[in-house]
Amino acid sequence: MAQLVSARLLVGGAGPAFRSCLCSAAKPAPTLLLRTPAATRRRSGRMMVTITTMAAGSRTDFFAPSYSSARRDLSMYAPASDDPAVTTTLAPPASGSESTAPSAAAVAAAASYRPVPPLASSALIKVYRQLSKAQLTFLVTLTSMAGYSLCPLALSQSSSVTTLLALTAGTALCSASANSINQLVEAPYDAQMARTRNRPLPARLLSPLHAASFALATGLSGVGILAALTNGPTALLGLANIGLYAFVYTPMKRLSIANTWLGAVVGALPPLMGWTAATGGEHLLDVPPLALAFLVYAWQFPHFNSLSQSLSAEYARGGYRMMSVTNPSLNRRTALRYAWAMVPVCSVVLPFMTPVVHWSYALLSLAPNAAMVWASHRFWRGKTDRDARACFFASLVHLPAVLLLAMACKTDVVQGLLSLVGGQPDEPEDKAGQMEA
Repeated sequence: MAQLVSARLLVGGAGPAFRSCLCSAAKPAPTLLLRTPAATRRRSGRMMVTITTMAAGSRTDFFAPSYSSARRDLSMYAPASDDPAVTTTLAPPASGSESTAPSAAAVAAAASYRPVPPLASSALIKVYRQLSKAQLTFLVTLTSMAGYSLCPLALSQSSSVTTLLALTAGTALCSASANSINQLVEAPYDAQMARTRNRPLPARLLSPLHAASFALATGLSGVGILAALTNGPTALLGLANIGLYAFVYTPMKRLSIANTWLGAVVGALPPLMGWTAATGGEHLLDVPPLALAFLVYAWQFPHFNSLSQSLSAEYARGGYRMMSVTNPSLNRRTALRYAWAMVPVCSVVLPFMTPVVHWSYALLSLAPNAAMVWASHRFWRGKTDRDARACFFASLVHLPAVLLLAMACKTDVVQGLLSLVGGQPDEPEDKAGQMEA
């Protein structure tokens, strides 16, 4: 019995429709011919095409784009196909002639094409910012600048401004490289999550080769700037940041919840980079740089754990082994534990056990630390996405606040202010000599 099936065959979305037409034909293995009627019905650039099954005598009609429209539209699609089945079946047949219908594989290949967006300079810069995770890169750069600024030896260098600028540029480029490699590796999984499916690679805004070239260029230039304008230890830490984040932390996210602790170690490296840039690579294991590194290390748990709690369903869909997916209660406890751990670092270690900040920092830092502990406690007790989001946004304010307060409460700065207002400053100390000792 003859069957008549009508469907709209559109370039870029015709695979299933066309295969359904082929499957509806009678058996056995029909020979399909593609005919264009003399009286062509055009509807919005489409025309009626008839598929005749010679063995069974059945006929199938569907709407397809006109040949001129198809050729014009396909010229905007990339990459160009090197499959002869695609390029030949889409070519218009001679007048009154017959051609074999395209295979399902050819139609599926044509359906995978997508328009290439114009990459103007402004659009390309926006794509690079997304590939670099600009907000994360800003926080990483800020922590490295804080490590440099808090070092008592920073201002004793004749090229302190040049060193600071080189540190800032090198750290930002290293972070951009690490984040780009991370997105290259995770592109198939990012495409499965609503939060990340619009990133440049899943959205096909640029090719993997383009992204890899950007990652290589930023990584080499970042490490090169640090090596040439700061010192070797700082460049090695920048290279370690790229290697650990891109090649250890990124694959571990799909293997074990230990990835969170490793990622926190990676985040603690930038303050050490700032310290080594100011000291020439010396005094790396002194109390001040280790305290700064631990402060940033601990901050990442309430920051990331609260974020992952809100996105636990997304992480589960992408196949990531996060604490919020495998053990939500541990996820909340860990965030609260490290929020409390930051309080003695700011109120005891930095002001009283190091020559870095004035004792007034112990009091001033209590306000942002108390807010962070309160938000983490609500997150631990509340167990809701609303509490998780509140903890996450509190962490975004907390880290810049404690770092900027530390720079404002630097011992030399406070003593200078006290002398200006006529107060009695603390006994001056030779900070550079103390550090060298």
